[in-house]
This record gives sequence, structure tokens and C-alpha cells, in this order.
Amino acid sequence: MPSSSQCQSAEIARRFVVLTSGRSGSNWLCSLLDSHSDLVCHRELFNAEGVHWSPSVAKEATAHWNTSDLVRVRDRDPQRFMYQAFRLERRHRAVGFKLCPDHPTAVWDAVFADPFISKVFLRRRNRVKCFVSRRLAELTGEWESFDHVALSERQHTLKVEPHDLLTFAEKLNTFDRALHQRLAATAEQACCLTYEALSDERQHVLEMTKLFAFLDVKTGDMTRVPTTRKQNSSDLRAIIENFSEIGTKYYF
Repeated sequence: MPSSSQCQSAEIARRFVVLTSGRSGSNWLCSLLDSHSDLVCHRELFNAEGVHWSPSVAKEATAHWNTSDLVRVRDRDPQRFMYQAFRLERRHRAVGFKLCPDHPTAVWDAVFADPFISKVFLRRRNRVKCFVSRRLAELTGEWESFDHVALSERQHTLKVEPHDLLTFAEKLNTFDRALHQRLAATAEQACCLTYEALSDERQHVLEMTKLFAFLDVKTGDMTRVPTTRKQNSSDLRAIIENFSEIGTKYYF
């Protein structure tokens, strides 16, 4: 595998990775970044079920590899595949993808070993909403929602077991701590974002301006609407059957 400096010198686009634990608004953020004229943001390149390209370059990517078994090619050498994916797109100023905890350790190691890959850390502070979002996605099979696809009309509800919620929250807390420690060990600057700030009307523009500056792209192109949309009600009382038992004390 080429060294970081060799990769950087061969590249035109700036490289970045969105580090996230999932159900934290990451598809929405990737879609928003991908709508920017200077950016390409792939989704989960290392999803176990397939390679999820940015819709804007999916045709080029498919033609470039020209194989019916891209997952096998990817998994044979994940680090090589990552750098090939970075080099695939040269028309934009920055190119990135989303990286989740269950993606290959080799890719995580390569990302943190390369100081030329900018790290964007996205988390969701409200563990209850994160937990509910995951449970509903598992229940409905709707992991990502697009404007042109109708959502299930049924209003799903669920019972939240406190033990399951606490276990889920601690797992996220452990991931967050480990990620912060790893970032500190590299002495690199990272752009840290929260779903709550990004989705707040008063803070959204400030947060995106910070992110665009971090990625060294212009901030003027901020009026485009991402293709994904929010899937669930923000009122947990309408979803959690035993809300009075859970309440706000589980807001971590």
C-alpha cells in the first residue's frame, strides 16, 4: 500500500471521513455534504451488504471496477479499496465517506494512520432517540428515507426496556471515549459535530460553516436541500409505549 504522503501527492481532492456510530443523522449529513458543488460524500463504502456510493458518482464507480462481485474485491484488501475510492473522484475539491464501528478494523487503522485524511466526528447526544431510531429501523426495514420514496404510513410504537437502553447507551459512550482517545493520540484536529446542533435552525448554518471551513470548501453553497429526510416523530411520547417509565432521566 502506498504511504500517506504518496497518496496525498497523487490526489487532487481533499480526503475526509465521517466517523459515526450510526442513527446519528449521518445519512442526512452525508447527503447534505454531497449536495455541495465542491464535495462528494459516499455513504457506507464498507457496509457488509454492499458498497454504498454517492449517488452522484455511482455510475462512474460501477464502470471503473466493472465487476459483479465488488464486495469480494473490497474485502480482499479494504485499505487499497479505500484509496482507490478516494482517487476515483477528481472533479471536486473534497471527497469522503462514512465509517461505522462495525466496518473493517484495517480501514479504521488506515484512517488514523493517515494525517492527510480529515476526521469529522458526528454523534447524537440523545441516546434515547438514537436507540428508538435504531429499533424502528429494525422494525420497518427503513434505514434511510428519500424524498421520492413514500414512508410507511403506519405509526409504529414500541416498548423500551430500560436494561436494553442502558446497554445501548453504554456501548455508544464506550465508542465515543475510545474515538476521542484515538484522536487525541494522533494530535490531529478533528471537526466534532452533534445531530442536535445540526438539526437546530439557529445553529445549523454555524455548524455547517465550521465544517465547510474545516474541509476547505466555500461556504456560499448552503441552500441546497439534501435528498434524505427525517423518518420519525421528534415526540417520543408518540412512539414509546412506556414513556412515563423512561421519561427524561435517560437523556444521556
